[in-house]
Amino acid sequence: MLAQNKLLAKNLLNSSLLLFALIFGFQNSCFATNKIENDTIGFFKYKGKVIDSKTKKVLIFASLTVNGTNISTVTNT
Repeated sequence: MLAQNKLLAKNLLNSSLLLFALIFGFQNSCFATNKIENDTIGFFKYKGKVIDSKTKKVLIFASLTVNGTNISTVTNT
């Protein structure tokens, strides 16, 4: 009876460790496949000033967006 209990406890421990290893191994492989790929299209760099049409003062922290796209930025000083 005691030998059966030891065997059952050993099997339960082995099964638990295997399940634990599979769960964490699967999660790590899922995160590893979500890599950010390099931009193959490229980009354009624009430089200039955003000014107020009335006062002609430079606008800082103005939001710029390109219509019809998800491209946007905010101007700095």
